[in-house]
Formats: sequence, structure tokens, C-alpha cells
Amino acid sequence: MLDLNSLVRRLADAGCSLEHIAIVENALQEELASERYKATVKKRRQRAKRALSPGQNSCPRDMSPGHKNLNEINGHVPGTRPTLSLSSSLKKEESKKERGNAGNIPLPEGWEPNPVHFQKGAELGFSAGQVNDAAEDMRLWAVSSNTRRTLRGWDATLHQFLRRNAKEKTKSLAKDPSTLNGRIRHGII
Repeated sequence: MLDLNSLVRRLADAGCSLEHIAIVENALQEELASERYKATVKKRRQRAKRALSPGQNSCPRDMSPGHKNLNEINGHVPGTRPTLSLSSSLKKEESKKERGNAGNIPLPEGWEPNPVHFQKGAELGFSAGQVNDAAEDMRLWAVSSNTRRTLRGWDATLHQFLRRNAKEKTKSLAKDPSTLNGRIRHGII
């Protein structure tokens, strides 16, 4: 099976547009997330079965005798085997995810860098064009990864992209023998 990066490169080499590549990438990521979720549910069910296997008491292994046991918590009738409801715990997890995304939105269609971004870029040694390039990189990443943030979160994300680019710029200058840092590193000076 191809990894995602190889597939994206092959689609780009084949002449697919960035929009189509982003759609394919999103679909594959959703499929992978769905498979991971199913595997997690399966593991939880297996653990629950092991915790309540025949020959043990009805209390899971990790509960000490001083705590309320599972019978007292669920109102279980002694002498019968308790049932464990996984659907309620899964619903709780899903509602936590939904609450976590409250207020989060995909990158707005007309989002543009603001003056604060250009100021931060200038502090890091970038021109206005380089700040716009970083913003375009962020737009492409946001579409391809189907990421959601608050509006303030999107502004902070561009700051992160600028900081990352500044670190990469510093590293590349240190490796280049034609720069002062590069000459020092390579022992030319």
C-alpha cells in the first residue's frame, strides 16, 4: 500500500489539481481515522470481556475491595453475570469530541493575513511576499488536512508557520558554505 505522501506526489506528477489532490487526501485520512476508531472500539470490547471473564468475580481487575464494586454502581443483581454497556461510553466520547469542536471552523474562504502577521514576519526577517507565501501554504494545509480552528486559532497558526519557516531558514543558512554561518560551520573561516 502506498503511503499518503507518495500518493500525493504521484497525483501531482500526473497533473491533478491541488483541489483534487486535497479531496483524495481528505477521503483517505477519513478512511484511516474510521479504521482506527473501529480498532479502538474492538480493543475496548475485548478488554471488557476479559475483565468480566467467567471464573472471576463481577468486579473488574483494577477495582480494589474498598471501592464500590461494579454491582453497586450498576445496580446489578448478585448471582447473575453483569452486562457492560459500551455504547454509553462511546456516546460520551463522541459528545466530548463534538464539544471540543464547538466554535471551531474551517479556514474562512476570504481569510487573509492581517497587519500583525506582516509585522511578525518582518521581525523574523520575511518580506510581505514571503508572509503571503506562508499564508498560502497554511491555506493548502488547512484544506488538505480538513483542520478546524477558531478564528483566533487560525491567526496563531499562521504565526506558527512563520516561526517554523524562520527556523528552517536559519538551518539552511548554517549549512550553506557561501554564508558566514556556513563558512564557520565548515571550517573555512
